[in-house]
Amino acid sequence: MARETLEQKAMRIAQENGLDYENVLQGMQMGDIDFQMAVAPYMGYKGEIDPSIARFHGFTPEQRSDAAGLNLKGFQVKPNLLGRELPPFTYETDSGEVVEIPKEFNTVNAIDSGASPRTWAHEYRHHERTDGKAEAGNRIIDLATSMNKKDWNEALEFIEDDAFRVARYKVRAASTPEDKIKANKNWNDIEDLMSRNLKDNPTAEEKKRLRDFLNKNYKWWLENLYGRNLDKKEFPINNMFKKFMTEDFDDIIKKEEKAKTAKTFKESLD
Repeated sequence: MARETLEQKAMRIAQENGLDYENVLQGMQMGDIDFQMAVAPYMGYKGEIDPSIARFHGFTPEQRSDAAGLNLKGFQVKPNLLGRELPPFTYETDSGEVVEIPKEFNTVNAIDSGASPRTWAHEYRHHERTDGKAEAGNRIIDLATSMNKKDWNEALEFIEDDAFRVARYKVRAASTPEDKIKANKNWNDIEDLMSRNLKDNPTAEEKKRLRDFLNKNYKWWLENLYGRNLDKKEFPINNMFKKFMTEDFDDIIKKEEKAKTAKTFKESLD
């Protein structure tokens, strides 16, 4: 069955509710524009951002309270090239209810409270193939397009998840007790690093640790996406991320330490 066009949907809603067609259509078009404008900054103001392929999956209050085990915030489904149906995502709530989230071909999807502009952009980048050709690359782009602390923390949690997968592999692959101890320490260091940078006001030293971690563990992605000087234009990046990756944290740390030990306000400024 063909999906309704925006005009057809507006006509149906107008007829069903005794409303003016032009007013309904204009309101729906404005809704689409608002959606596109919310997502666009995370896409570098590039790409189609077609609202007609966006699908939102909401939960009932009961399902939402039981959904702690569902970590999925969004997903995209490619066009149907093989002529087969896809099974839905399913999860079981604490109360035993099985919730199904359909996978519709050629769509981008966001799930309940995960439906932020950042999530939508992440899935649109997958759909439009502007994601660096891999999930890890798309997660770096999430970080590089963060607009505020909430965005930053969400993107950082995905980087943490990616880093933990690598660390988990190293722990399992450790061939000697010494290797296992080293791999476990790496795991614990990542956990400590991320928790410190997820808090409201990380110190300059904590930020520097994160910047150094990204430069070491995601060097390949950073250089391929943005170049060594963060000046490549193909993938979106904002000034906040550029500043974070180039800031002289060593100088800031020295000033913070000096301010802590200064006996007078004037002395702390010298």
